[in-house]
Amino acid sequence: MSVNDIDLLVHGASNSIYVGEISGQDAYCIPQLNMQDGPQGFRCQGDVMKPGSSTQFPCGLAIGSTFDKDVAERWGKDMGKEFREKGAHIQLGPALNVARVPVCGRNFEYISGEEPFLGAILVGPIVKGIQSNSIMANLKHYINNNQEDDRTTVSANLDETLQMDLYIPPFEYGVQAGALSIMCSYNKVNNTYACENEETLTSTLRGVLGYQYWVMSDWGATHSTAFAANAGLDQQMPDDSFFGSALVDAVNNGEVPESHFREMAFRILQPMFLIGMFDNAPTGDYAADVTSAAHDADTREFAAKSTIVLSNDDGLLPLEVGKVASVAFFGSAADFFLTTGGGGSGSVVPRYQVSPLKGLAQALNADLPARPNCTVVGGYDFVTPPELSQSLGTPDVDTCEEACYQKWSCAAYTFIPPSSAGAYGTCWLHRNATGQTPNDGYTSGTCPPQPQGDKVQFHLYDGSNLDDAAALASSVDVVVAVMATTSSEGADRANLELPSDQVDLANAVAAANPNSISLSITPGVVYMPFADSFAANVLMVMPGQEEGNAFADVIVNAIPPWGRLPFTIPYKDQAQPFTPEQYPGVNLQTEYTEGMEVGYRYYNASNVPVRYPFGHGVTYTSFLYEDLTVHDMLQPNRTVTFTLYNAGPRAGVETPQLYMRTPGGSPTHIMSQLRAFEKTSLGIGESQQVTFALPDRALSVWDTYSRGYRLYNGEYEIFVGSSVNDIRLSTFLRATLDGI
Repeated sequence: MSVNDIDLLVHGASNSIYVGEISGQDAYCIPQLNMQDGPQGFRCQGDVMKPGSSTQFPCGLAIGSTFDKDVAERWGKDMGKEFREKGAHIQLGPALNVARVPVCGRNFEYISGEEPFLGAILVGPIVKGIQSNSIMANLKHYINNNQEDDRTTVSANLDETLQMDLYIPPFEYGVQAGALSIMCSYNKVNNTYACENEETLTSTLRGVLGYQYWVMSDWGATHSTAFAANAGLDQQMPDDSFFGSALVDAVNNGEVPESHFREMAFRILQPMFLIGMFDNAPTGDYAADVTSAAHDADTREFAAKSTIVLSNDDGLLPLEVGKVASVAFFGSAADFFLTTGGGGSGSVVPRYQVSPLKGLAQALNADLPARPNCTVVGGYDFVTPPELSQSLGTPDVDTCEEACYQKWSCAAYTFIPPSSAGAYGTCWLHRNATGQTPNDGYTSGTCPPQPQGDKVQFHLYDGSNLDDAAALASSVDVVVAVMATTSSEGADRANLELPSDQVDLANAVAAANPNSISLSITPGVVYMPFADSFAANVLMVMPGQEEGNAFADVIVNAIPPWGRLPFTIPYKDQAQPFTPEQYPGVNLQTEYTEGMEVGYRYYNASNVPVRYPFGHGVTYTSFLYEDLTVHDMLQPNRTVTFTLYNAGPRAGVETPQLYMRTPGGSPTHIMSQLRAFEKTSLGIGESQQVTFALPDRALSVWDTYSRGYRLYNGEYEIFVGSSVNDIRLSTFLRATLDGI
């Protein structure tokens, strides 16, 4: 290949329908390479991609909340299938960064939460799932993309040990899993942009981690030509402003060695061969509707298994079908204005959303009609205020009507046909049927309130009169207060608060009825000052289009409580403090001087009490832990076992977690750190031996002298429990530099 031919591989092509495209070259039988967002489903941007024609899966952090390797792999496999059927060769995900800053706007994308080994353990199954579809996974954002404010200019300043022990492991394990592409991030690392940083791209990624394939830039994150190429960047996205003719000139004049330039091309072509793109390239269509009943069902299951029951102190849950006569939901997020996903490149437009109210009504057999009960009105629109309307992407009138049916308080809908052939139309859902206006070509429907039988009565109040809310709450068997907040790429959240009006409403109804449940839907950490007022508290992390059904499945125990916190929920007045230098940074310099004390490591090292600790989640039964034993202590593939008993009144799922503390003298000695977890399902009275693998790498920490991970002399403390703060068993094992 000539230098000019190679150049076509190392930068994006203009005028792509996909978010990114590399031009094909017929002379060499090189297929066009299509890339698409995002890390939790195919993002259909623009009318031609038909927003609503892909599944809105739970977000990456929700999958982190499952603590479940099987769910992670199936999630990746389902998404990869849709990407392939949409004609994409690369899914731009999974997103792996550690949530250093709780308000980071993209935390909902990142599977790691505040714990690198959560991401490290789950990334392998996700990569396997995505790439089983003969498309490539893309690990992002490498590295230290820990804030969105000033993300394109800020420098993350940290030492090598901290980088390797806290921020690298999810990428390390992703490389080991065979991920075929990586995306470098916008920010600087120690004052050099991540996409032209020889230390992170070449010395660490290729040298230490052994990564063999290609690195693309985030969109617009390339800042130089020869400097970036020589540092280890293989491909500029989405255009050729630095890696087009300027790079050809740099090769021709010797600024970039031609041998290195050809290596860049080889690193791109090799994974294309490995994944089968030359003989089994995706033949899908970006406009195809790739949704399916199977993926809807999986999405429901994944979302349910990511749902975290934070407390159930009075045993209110699970609700039993046939024993609840009336339920009242409170809050706009309970039914009409749902928060099912975040914004930016991680966003997916759903073709429908199931509300928590509708999901629980169906689960409790509330005698709802099986199909929408709407009267079609042709040639009309309903002009209603923005606060009374919501839009979705749908292919036809019937799908629009069905979307209205999935929300209890939807009174009318309007389907606006697509502006161009082959595109999807727009479905507007309305809270009331006022403002009827003639409009040729539009199809609307009026949908009367869904009739209820005499089994269970459901009520919805999303107003602001707290006295009216309290009166309704006091008149029903069960109260559910729903609160929600969101976040997006491009900006950090202002704080960790849920909206104050939602919290005020929740407090009012909890005071009026002891049988009260709070449901918080969030992109990450939130304060929960209301939690003590509720009999049960439930949290969902951007759960996707099946939000309501998933919530209901957990509330009635159709799927037992499964999820665990991938972050710490602090008390409001005791949250981890950051100096301005640490976050958001001073003069675009962010100093990582907190070291390893991120998330639960900070709270435990500082003896600060928290509301709900990392790894926490309650079940509807109780478990006993016994007989902790370390096996094969002289071998690098040692294991740790214990016996788990279900001692409670129901079958259930437990998530035992193993934490370790390194010997005195090691850099991380003061803290317990997650190293393994397993999902275990047990019936009433059943027991099972649980086995954790504990290879040398799980015990090792970074050594700057040898530039590698090493064991430390001395005693390692091993802790096993139900969360980082609920340790049931502990033991020791002894290590030397030469092994155990």
